[in-house]
Amino acid sequence: MALLAKNKNRVVVVIYTNDNKGSYDQDMASERLARIRKAEEESLLRRLGIPSENVIWLGHDDGELEYVPPKMLCGQVTKIIRQYRPDAVLAVDPGEWYERWHKTDHRMAAFNTSMQCARRSFISIIPNTCSWINCKPYTVPNLYFFYTTTNEPIISSTLIPL
Repeated sequence: MALLAKNKNRVVVVIYTNDNKGSYDQDMASERLARIRKAEEESLLRRLGIPSENVIWLGHDDGELEYVPPKMLCGQVTKIIRQYRPDAVLAVDPGEWYERWHKTDHRMAAFNTSMQCARRSFISIIPNTCSWINCKPYTVPNLYFFYTTTNEPIISSTLIPL
């Protein structure tokens, strides 16, 4: 991301959750943890050259993404794809071996992101996301996976044209 930003590419980061869980501190309130993590993540992204206004927080509770209505998640990501019309999307690898042990939020985000990249050219799938001006269907031309494993075929860690 730093290299992309350095080379004057617009980098937009979408974070599905609000990062309000996952502390061993029993006195840590979820709201406080979410504020701390948001500040940390936005600070780190600024150091990589990505401004805070390029960070989109969907705000779902951490650890509970699998319980969010699928149509809502599809609609949120479809709207972002149609609005920003990215040349490429980077997502966690939702590969079969990897998904068995990884955090459910990462798995859900990976599957949802890759599915919305693949099928968003069809306006009839999520029509209500185009109720705002200039929102036309769009298919992301390039999808890259990260956190790939060595147990997966090499194709999973390379460009997947859609």
